[in-house]
Amino acid sequence: MQFNKNAYQIVTNCHCLINGRYVRVSIRAIKEGLIKEDMLLDAFIRSANTSERPSVESWCDRWHVIIGTIEQMQLQLPNYDKDKQFIESILSAGKYAISHSPEYREAYHPHYRIVEKGIFEREIKPLITGLSL
Repeated sequence: MQFNKNAYQIVTNCHCLINGRYVRVSIRAIKEGLIKEDMLLDAFIRSANTSERPSVESWCDRWHVIIGTIEQMQLQLPNYDKDKQFIESILSAGKYAISHSPEYREAYHPHYRIVEKGIFEREIKPLITGLSL
């Protein structure tokens, strides 16, 4: 199969690691015909089921580090106080999963699924030929 520039963009854009264990797979990979929808859904579900969910306490610890960094850098983030209070209320309620903000969705158009790196390497990457990640 010949090198596919669109495939390269999909893989380059999706290769964002989270703690070194996961990659983002752009849904464009389906639209471009590189992988089948069922394959990505299956990989996504299996990835979620193999992961140990962090405790709320570990999220709170991370959140305090993030807040400390933001305040130390004196960043002027839009809606910072409102967002900070919202996240703290979610954590106080024992939750931590939230959706992207409307501003984030508007700016980045996130259309991806998170897949465990090993599943990606074994099952999806071989279908996207001519690439080295």
